Amino acid sequence: MKNRRPELLIPASSLEVLKTAVVFGADAVYIGGEAFGLRAKAKNFSREEMEAGILFAHEHGVKVYITVNILAHNDDLPEAEVYLRELKEITNSWILVIDSEKWKEIRQMEIVEMLAYFQGKNIYQWNQWIKDSTGSEMSKNDRDRVLRVMKQYYDLVFRKEEIILRTYLMWVLQDEKEKCKKDGMWKWIGTIHSRLQVESEEVVYMKNREFRYKKSKIQTIWMTVSTFVYPHLWLYKHGDELEVVKGIIVEQAKGDIPEEFVQLFKALGDKNRLRIIKLLMKDVATTQELASRLQISEAAVSKHLKILNEVNLVRKTKNGFYMEYRFDEEMIRYIPYRFYEVMMM
Repeated sequence: MKNRRPELLIPASSLEVLKTAVVFGADAVYIGGEAFGLRAKAKNFSREEMEAGILFAHEHGVKVYITVNILAHNDDLPEAEVYLRELKEITNSWILVIDSEKWKEIRQMEIVEMLAYFQGKNIYQWNQWIKDSTGSEMSKNDRDRVLRVMKQYYDLVFRKEEIILRTYLMWVLQDEKEKCKKDGMWKWIGTIHSRLQVESEEVVYMKNREFRYKKSKIQTIWMTVSTFVYPHLWLYKHGDELEVVKGIIVEQAKGDIPEEFVQLFKALGDKNRLRIIKLLMKDVATTQELASRLQISEAAVSKHLKILNEVNLVRKTKNGFYMEYRFDEEMIRYIPYRFYEVMMM
């Protein structure tokens, strides 16, 4: 029989008691709602207090149990079913409330800028925001500790990944933008994720239950791409704006550095080949045209083009008597993506 660690389970009669239990080391707390509990006359949790308490506990790695422990009669069962479905919505869904006006202010900030923005708010301003979103407050020390941890995580972990992934993520966004322009906004929205569907008058987000948004009430759609949320989808509604956070996957390569990866960077390690790529990024060109512009021999250009073609940096097509070369723009996305795969394995 395996050794099992005991769980410290503490009852909480109010949101304040729940927070106290969490802060002082409870592994789990149990609470009762305003109905279907044996402690009906005691002070219990409203739906809003449940949401705030569950969020606070989960942020601290603490479990929450909700008691539904009456001896129900047959007449109680229909209402009990409704109540249990409401509890399911609370416990199975992510609860994230962001004040739309403040979110507009910080949405396009870099991470360092955002952290500085938060740091610049006094504790009263901070708690106004936090309380509006979660129903809880923080001490100044707790606030500073949260920001310090976020900054350390960014500096030690996320920053190096951001540097590598930024170009790739920008190209993913550019792709989505082109799809939106080509297909139209509503058709495009329906292709983002299987949980997101577009009906004649509504956008439907299917999670543990359906969330429906009137198309006539949506004026702007923001998209964020993230390697953190795959394979899920996050969707937020702020006034007449809809924000979609699409998860993308980045597979890490296994084993040693692949030879094709080495050859790719060898191909890029020559000044004239980089000059050729720079010209081909602007327009297609023949060997003769490239030789003339670069003031080098056609034989040298042919040699460079052969190397670039072997690693798929350039493509060639026959046009009459001449062979035309073009830069494969997909490589702008592929190179940083592949670099991340290989070097972060």
